[in-house]
Amino acid sequence: MTTDELSELDVLAREGRNLTKETAAVTPTFGRTAEVEALARALAGRKSAVLLGPPGVGKSAIVRKLVELVAKGRIRALEGSSIWEIATTHLVSGTRYTGMQEEKISALLKHATPTRLVYVSDLWNITVAGSYDTNPRGVYDLMRPGIEAEKLVLFGEMSQGRWDKLCREFPMLERDFATITVDPTDEEETRDLLARVAAEAGPEVVFERAAIERVYQLSRKFLPTMSFPGKGVDLLRKVAQAHAGSTDKPRRMPIDETFVDELFAKQTGLPMHMISPRVAVSYDEMVGFLSERVLGQDEGVRAVSDVLALYKTGLSNPEQPAGVLLLVGPTGVGKTELAKATAEFLFGSRERIFRVDLSEYKDFHSFEKLIGDPRKGTTGLLTDHVRKNPFSVVLLDEFEKGHTNIADLFLQVFDDGRLTDAYGETVGFHHALILLTSNVGSDVASLDQSIGFAGDTRPPGERLEARVRRALEQHYRPEFLNRIDRVIVMKPLRRDDLRRITRRELGKVYRREGLVERDLLLEVDDGVIDLLLDKGTDPKYGARPLKRAIEDLVMVPLARALLGAGWRRFQLLRVARSGDEVSITFEPTEASRRLDNLERRGRVSDGEGGTINLSLADVRLRIGHLYEQLGKLEEAADLPGMKRELAELEAKESSPAFWEDAFGHAGTLVRRHRLSVEIRRLEILRGELEAVRELAEASFLEADDSVASELTDTFARLVKRVDRAHRELVQFDERDQGDATVVVTPAGAQAGAATWAKELSEMYTAWAKERGYDVAIAESDGAFFIRVLGAYALGYLRGEEGGHRIVLPPPTKSDRRGEAHLARVEVLAPTETPKDEVRLEDIAPIRTYDLWRSHGVRDRVTGTVDGDVRRVLGGRIDAFLEAHADRRGAA
Repeated sequence: MTTDELSELDVLAREGRNLTKETAAVTPTFGRTAEVEALARALAGRKSAVLLGPPGVGKSAIVRKLVELVAKGRIRALEGSSIWEIATTHLVSGTRYTGMQEEKISALLKHATPTRLVYVSDLWNITVAGSYDTNPRGVYDLMRPGIEAEKLVLFGEMSQGRWDKLCREFPMLERDFATITVDPTDEEETRDLLARVAAEAGPEVVFERAAIERVYQLSRKFLPTMSFPGKGVDLLRKVAQAHAGSTDKPRRMPIDETFVDELFAKQTGLPMHMISPRVAVSYDEMVGFLSERVLGQDEGVRAVSDVLALYKTGLSNPEQPAGVLLLVGPTGVGKTELAKATAEFLFGSRERIFRVDLSEYKDFHSFEKLIGDPRKGTTGLLTDHVRKNPFSVVLLDEFEKGHTNIADLFLQVFDDGRLTDAYGETVGFHHALILLTSNVGSDVASLDQSIGFAGDTRPPGERLEARVRRALEQHYRPEFLNRIDRVIVMKPLRRDDLRRITRRELGKVYRREGLVERDLLLEVDDGVIDLLLDKGTDPKYGARPLKRAIEDLVMVPLARALLGAGWRRFQLLRVARSGDEVSITFEPTEASRRLDNLERRGRVSDGEGGTINLSLADVRLRIGHLYEQLGKLEEAADLPGMKRELAELEAKESSPAFWEDAFGHAGTLVRRHRLSVEIRRLEILRGELEAVRELAEASFLEADDSVASELTDTFARLVKRVDRAHRELVQFDERDQGDATVVVTPAGAQAGAATWAKELSEMYTAWAKERGYDVAIAESDGAFFIRVLGAYALGYLRGEEGGHRIVLPPPTKSDRRGEAHLARVEVLAPTETPKDEVRLEDIAPIRTYDLWRSHGVRDRVTGTVDGDVRRVLGGRIDAFLEAHADRRGAA
């Protein structure tokens, strides 16, 4: 957009929203009449205004209510006015070149009138929007002439702290804007407002009085970063929405306080024992929870439990943090672990901890990382975290290593439970537990011989605490130590404690992904634990080197062993000590033996006389390919089209005209029946394949070989059935779908030829009966007629047409040439008739049956071979029939 175009632009019409013209449903706003009237008076007097108050106090609700009243013409002083919303980002958008920003704001002022009220949604940003190093004049400076002339009327909202900070930097704001303070509602107003909002929730959402009171109590205690009434109203509406969408209880059942507690716990992640007074936690349970996670620090655990008990019962000082504890002790004794365990108990997660490593805050300006730096446009790491997670543990690690101004910064936090960030926003720490760790005075290697302890008859624990406190007093100022609730001296760990810690760390090894994925059982001998204690613990460093020792002594050898091929799932992985190293062995278990059975191949039947070598492991590898085959079959057969056609035929049955063409071989009833059968056939194949897949996966998952044989047998049969279905539904044409008559005629007048023709007819009869066809056989003029009735009989038998030659041994041992006979096979459709004459020169041999030398059968057309001629003559001819059918389909 050019400069000239900018100068004529109606900025509000292009970049803003006319709120008074929007017809979307508005959330009902209760109360705040005085504040709405005050804002309306200021705007009617052509005075820009700002609503000041903490988050949740209802500033946005006041704006919505004003818009609604102006739109309905209920404020006489603002009659005919409109309210437009725009953000400062839209005011500066599209102004890339010098002078464009000035032209755009000039255009805004040109179209401004006192009746076009401008709501700036991010008013707090107006003083810096559009300004930069080489052009300090931003949007606000360009707007001021219009504001002072009462031609441009702005209003917006922000917190009191941010407004005060802006006014210190830009004093003219106080002259340009009228301030309207929006205070949180008091207890009585809030309860009344919550009751009115609950009544508006709808006829299907009914709140018990106790539930509304519970909403108020939870909001008051657990939502400290927001204010009433907003935080209570938001929670109440979330409860109503959750109840309306709940499937666990009848929707008309009133909402009780238990439902409110459960929903609040789910949304905040806080444990129920912290939320609900009905969930009791005893002091001993508290101590037990921490003791299970922090070993060897009984006194420290009890000291933390005392602080937690005060907070849980609501007896702690509400004007200060939940607790300020200083953990002093050597490295590796559990200070950080105690902080994480405390976060898990208090707030339900070990991750609700904010750790500040004070060794990274040694210079003077490093404190800005905690509270933010407006010059760099950064927000504070600490203030942001506590603002978003008011219920958390703040761990100030190695506090003595930070700059001295860090201690000064936290004095107000420890004393008043609040901290003001660099932007003037105050953050409350009243629900945060602050733990400081320090190594000051933790060198206890020569405690009994230390100067000042000679002749001291106090127990070692008391002597240690006295020495630590003396060291702390030398390092920290008295006003700092006086704000610490408890100083907890963490004792050096004993060998028994280190042994328990070692076992726990090894337990974590068992849960590592590499072992879980391989389903390996882990067993560590006691000698390995002694080795880890010798190599991985040190009086100076405590248990901290233990993890490194486990990695070096256990995990690295284990990784090397797993890279080899000597392990199998469900085996026992035994780790034993071997001098100063460990040995890794894989031992079989009952489950691993069953797994071996799943991978062991065996002979299974394919359901059609053949056998293959197959294991359940083979089934898992090949089942995906069979799924792909079945999918292609469904696509080639047009399964969706078949279903549509069947549905259309079924829908037409109610019409009298349907029955005119319903009967007969080509009638619609036959077509409907065939569609129904084939659709069901494909559905059964997919269902059985899915069942095999699920059971095979379950067998390997659980190392269960009880159904392995049945599954491999079923899979082998499914492979043949899918192949057969593809052949019949895709390759065969309509003619192939019907009955067939096989005519076997001897070629020549020899008695052997007639015998051979009869044997062939018996072969086809045996095959047909084995396949479940209806068979009728007759003899006429030396020829044999085998009538095969059933679906796809013709399609399978068509390839048998031609000469079938048998080779017999010589009649006597002195003869060197075998005896051969030939028979002609014709395959006829129901309407076809056989040829009248059989001439040897017209018969093309297609198959040879050798009973003399090879004792096998070979098909000259397809190349199919079977090494057992007697089995073939017994009716096992599927391989030959399918080969011919597939050859025709490929052609």
